[in-house]
Amino acid sequence: MVLGAEGLFAFSPMLSNINSFKFKFDTTVPDAKDKFNLKYNTDIQSNNGQLQTRGFIGPFSYATFSGAKGLEVLSLNNIFSEGDLTLGLDDLYINYFYSNISNKYRFKANAKGSMVLPCREDLFSVLFGAQGKFKIKLNDVSDSIVPYLPNFKRTGQGAYKADIEIKNGRIQVNGLELY
Repeated sequence: MVLGAEGLFAFSPMLSNINSFKFKFDTTVPDAKDKFNLKYNTDIQSNNGQLQTRGFIGPFSYATFSGAKGLEVLSLNNIFSEGDLTLGLDDLYINYFYSNISNKYRFKANAKGSMVLPCREDLFSVLFGAQGKFKIKLNDVSDSIVPYLPNFKRTGQGAYKADIEIKNGRIQVNGLELY
C-alpha cells in the first residue's frame, strides 16, 4: 500500500509547510510460524527540508490479522497478540533548514537502531517497558541548534553523535539520563 500527496493544502500551520509526503507499507512473506513484519518507507518534503525513513515493525501473526474485522486490527490486543514487537529503524535521514531574522537553524541527521515494545495491557505500560538502542550522527549543525543537543558528543566542526539507549521508558544519551 502506498499513501501520498503532492501540493498538499492544510489548515494547520504545522502541516502547511509540507510540499509532499509518501508513506509506503509492505509486508514480508510469513515465516514457518506464520509471522510477518510490516515494512515502512517514508519520504516527506517540506519548505524546511526533507525526512526519509526506512524500517520495519513486527513480528505480527498472520492468523490474528486475517481474522480481525475493520479497525479491530489496530487494537492493542491484536497488535500484541503474539508477544513483544520490534520497531526497527534501518535508516533515517533528515535535512533541516530554517531561518528567521536573528538565527539560522540547520542540520543533517542520520540514525539507525531498534526498540522492543513489550506485550502489555495498555499503551503507557508498553511505552514504559520499551527497550532499545539508536545511533545518531549530525552534520552541518548550525550554532543555533547546539543548545538543543544535550549530552551529544562533538566529533568535528559542526558534527555531533549520540548513542541513545531506552530502558524501561527512561532515555539515556551517551550514558546520561534525560529528564
